Order: sequence, then C-alpha cells, then structure tokens
Amino acid sequence: MSRDTSDPTEEANSTLADWSRRTLLKATGASVALAGLGGASVVGTAQEDDGDGDDGDESGEEEEEDGEDGDDSSFVEDLVDPTWGYPLAADETDSVDIDTVVELVTEEGEGVHENFPLNPESGEPFPLEFYFDPAGIHVPPGGVVHFLSAAGEHTVTAFHEKYGIPQRPVPNRIPDGVEGFTSPPIVDGESWLYQFEAAGVYDVLCLPHLSFGMVMRVVVADPETTDLSSEAFAMSAPENLPANVTRVLGAPELDPANVVEQETVAWADLTLDEQ
Repeated sequence: MSRDTSDPTEEANSTLADWSRRTLLKATGASVALAGLGGASVVGTAQEDDGDGDDGDESGEEEEEDGEDGDDSSFVEDLVDPTWGYPLAADETDSVDIDTVVELVTEEGEGVHENFPLNPESGEPFPLEFYFDPAGIHVPPGGVVHFLSAAGEHTVTAFHEKYGIPQRPVPNRIPDGVEGFTSPPIVDGESWLYQFEAAGVYDVLCLPHLSFGMVMRVVVADPETTDLSSEAFAMSAPENLPANVTRVLGAPELDPANVVEQETVAWADLTLDEQ
C-alpha cells in the first residue's frame, strides 16, 4: 500500500478539533516550547564553532571519523538532553545520519489495519491513521534514535504520569528511575533525537494522538549480557488505557523478547485484535 503524505481534508481536521495544539500545550506545559528554543541555541553554537578556523580541522576530523562508520550518534549524543532530547528543523534533518529511524505518520483513508483506529467517542472507524513506524525497535544502552515526522504534527513522549491530565491520565511505562521525556511538537520534515541510556522497556506515545493508538515500544538491551526474563523486561498488560492503545501495546509482536530478536517490528506487521 502506498503511503499518502498529503494534508488531511478539512472534514478530518474538524473531527480533530478537540485534539488541537492547545490541548497538547496544556498537557506538556510551556517548558516544551523552551525545549525547542534550547535546541535551536545548541544548533547555533555548533554552527559557530564550525566557522572558527582553529576548530575547523578538529571538526573535519570528527566528520571524517563519523563518515567511516556511517553513523553520527557518537557526535550528537553529548548534545541530547535527557528530558528534552534534541530537536531538528526540517532543513537540518538531513544533516545527521543515525542508523535507527522511526517515522511519525498521519495517513488518510483506509489504513493497513482493518477497523483501526476507532473513534474514541463513537467507536466507529476513524478516517485517519496515526502511527510510529517501526512500532517496535531494539537499541543498545546509549543508543540514539532519530524520530522523523513524515506527515502530520506529533510528539515523541514517554509514558510518564507527569504528561497526564485529568481527562487523560498517563501511567508510568518506562524503566524505574528514568525521568519522563518528550519532544516539542514536530511537523512534516522536522525531527527529534533521543538517547536511551538505561536498559529496560520504554513505551512511547504521541500526546495529541494517544487516544487514537499512536504508541510504540523501545527495548533497550545488550543481547550478550541482558537477561530478558528479568523483571525489568516483564511489561504489565496495558490497563486503564484507551482501547486503541491497548490493541497496539497488547500486540504479541511487541513482546520485549521478540522486539530484541527481530530488531525492528514494522507497524504493518502488528496483530491488532479488537478488544
């Protein structure tokens, strides 16, 4: 099936009126906007350093080293904030080369999964599908992931109670001791980098599209040394969550051990049984 990256229709946009940017900012607080400013400041500093004649040789050496292994993660990991990550404008997205890329998608029309998502209010099929692709990824501890908004406006937000609101609580579904993290709103072509340090299972959501089942799973583990049968990788069944979310996180393909074995689990490969 070809992916439609065109803008949603006016009718679909009106259906999504209650899931507007104002709702998003209410959930995350003004600090999200500050994260975008902080990211821009860091980018500006890096560009100024590149323009310095004394630093040019050193920067060139770093770029050459990064080019040898085809991955910029070692270059950007020191810039990634543990809460706010590292946002990239659309014209900066191609400037980094991170091996692990997750696309954030809004797709109009009949999606790859029948009767998904269902309208949270009416229970009828919804005319738009929102998803992360792949929906499950395995990364080593310290791995950097590049989240790219392929179509639509989204966030990359940890399942953490601080991102909940009374009308839509969010349970903790990330490793103990890890602070909640979120991207700012990112739109077509913009992206966001995040470094996953602690081993364990991270469930991730898009704030404006949580009720429509836009969630994914990141499993951080070293297969050589990590015991995948330990409590850190024993995810509880999704409870007290919107039905669309339960269908995605309950998919057998997102079992942590399977995610590690497969490395990536595509959105199209999920089994989304109706609850």
